[in-house]
Amino acid sequence: MDDKNFDYTIGDIVGRDRIIWEWTPDYRIDVVRRSDGIHIETYYLSLDAVFAENAEAAADFNETGQLSNLERVANIPTGLYHEWKKEGIMDDPDRLNRRLNDADFRKVRTNNLVL
Repeated sequence: MDDKNFDYTIGDIVGRDRIIWEWTPDYRIDVVRRSDGIHIETYYLSLDAVFAENAEAAADFNETGQLSNLERVANIPTGLYHEWKKEGIMDDPDRLNRRLNDADFRKVRTNNLVL
């Protein structure tokens, strides 16, 4: 089966743990079968795609609208997440808030709320 075709039938999926659903120069979307169900995994091949998605979310954010208890404030690329995890930033909420409020990391933000 050629994964670049993306024209799957149920027979193509049976017996496979992973299929490539969509592949662009910026990202790849896989459908993955695990014991607990089917999962969709997105792999960003270019940080530009993550930053563009974040900019679009920030533009759509309505600051004067009703906020929920759980607002998405950032979309951190996987590599950056692991780097921050090694530095201990992900385990320290105060350090994480300072990092996300820092103007140097505004491209990972999905809105302009201050943490």
